[in-house]
Amino acid sequence: HAAALGVRHIALGHTADDRAETVLIRLIRGAGPRGLAVMAPVAVSPADRGVVLVRPLLGAHRGDIMVHLDRHRLSFARDPSNEDSRFVRTRVRREVIPLLEQLNPQIVDHLCALSDMMTRAIGSDPPSPLGRAQQLALQRALRLRQSTRLLLKGGVALSLVFSRAGPVRK
Repeated sequence: HAAALGVRHIALGHTADDRAETVLIRLIRGAGPRGLAVMAPVAVSPADRGVVLVRPLLGAHRGDIMVHLDRHRLSFARDPSNEDSRFVRTRVRREVIPLLEQLNPQIVDHLCALSDMMTRAIGSDPPSPLGRAQQLALQRALRLRQSTRLLLKGGVALSLVFSRAGPVRK
């Protein structure tokens, strides 16, 4: 939609808290270094390579932003899905982060620092066409000699079928 309007940059309202939540969600799902390198301050849109995503609030905590908005009586929009506990992010936001903050009040900063470290660690390595969960599923199928089908980005399917002679890739 941005490209159709000629928009070259989109500013997003992600905060340090959003980034920390994403790191935790990715950890829960078994992500590796590439999966923990989340929400760069400036990044090319994965949906449209001609659009740059900018996150000017990434270094700020959600609570500080809310105090600022309140102090200056600035209006803002709330996404109702952020209140729905059916979503993992909402549960991480309401349950996991507060618990971790009891153990260490700087947990959000530490999780953001971890993401920064992972970003530096992966450097300019070419991205894997398989996500961490897909890699694990493929490793399991190879170990068990079990046929499997993985869906890749762009709707491409990878099928691994075993014959007596060994794996056959389609």
